[in-house]
Formats: sequence, C-alpha cells, structure tokens
Amino acid sequence: MKLTGSIAISPALSAEQVTYLTRFSQARRMARTRGVEQAEDPTRDAVGLPVGAEGEYFVGGDRAGVADVNRAPAGQPSLWCCWCPSDDGSRLTWKGCESDPSLYPWIAYLVEHFLIPWGITVNGCIDCHVENWARLEESGGRLEFDAIARIIINNNQITAQRAVLTYEDC
Repeated sequence: MKLTGSIAISPALSAEQVTYLTRFSQARRMARTRGVEQAEDPTRDAVGLPVGAEGEYFVGGDRAGVADVNRAPAGQPSLWCCWCPSDDGSRLTWKGCESDPSLYPWIAYLVEHFLIPWGITVNGCIDCHVENWARLEESGGRLEFDAIARIIINNNQITAQRAVLTYEDC
C-alpha cells in the first residue's frame, strides 16, 4: 500500500493523548470480558476514557480479560488500527499495514471516538494506492487488481472517493 498526503490535527494532541493513541495502535484489538475493568490501564486513565464496550478502549496488559483473541470489540473495524499520531501530536500517520481494507473505517473510528470528544479538528487528504485490493477467481485462475482511492477529511467530516478509470475503445 502506498499513501501520499497528510492528516493534520488541530490543536495538537497532548503528550498523554499521543501516548494513548500510540499504545492503541500497537495493541491487538481483542474483545474482552467485564473482568478487564479491574485491570490496570494508566495510559487510558490518563486521558479520561472508560474501558468501553468489550474493552474497546483498553490498552493495558495484553491478556487482561480477553474473551476472543480473533475478534475485535464490537464497533472496531479490525484487530489492528494502523493509524498512529506523530510524535508531536500534530498529524495522524499510517504505520504501514499491508493492503488493509480498514484504512477508511479506522480513521472514521478514531475521529468519532477520540478526536471529536477531545475537541480536536482533523483535516487532510490521503491518496491511497492499494495493491491486490481484491481477488476474483475466474476460470480457475486468479485476477488481482489494484485500487486507487482518496480519503478527504474536512473539519472532521470524512469522505472517500474511489478512482474511476475510463478506457478508449480498442
């Protein structure tokens, strides 16, 4: 996957918010049981977040209250969030997950669940070139194609556009 462009955050995230979102992006997003509420999670506590449904905001110990290691908490797009903040908290960056179709859903999740509640405004444009986005079986062979798309964020409003190619007649 190749991305160009940037996503600006204003005002910049606090040091605690940078630490939290960095840990959030590093942790496998696993559905958790109610027992996770008793587990230590000082990074989440520092930004004033609850544990959330099925431990969706939990970033403490990896095994605390895990209900299913192969299912993300309800509402989260996948097991890994590949968006993370820059060190200075002024940008969101893609940390390089390969061909992840949850690129758009995760940025929408971060804006809705963290950035808007924290009073943060996000703006930017990301152009994406995703190799092998879909695989279609055809006559016993495999047809793979690339996708070119754009994610536009204007004052926390997110839209996605997929490139449309047109061909001249042969």
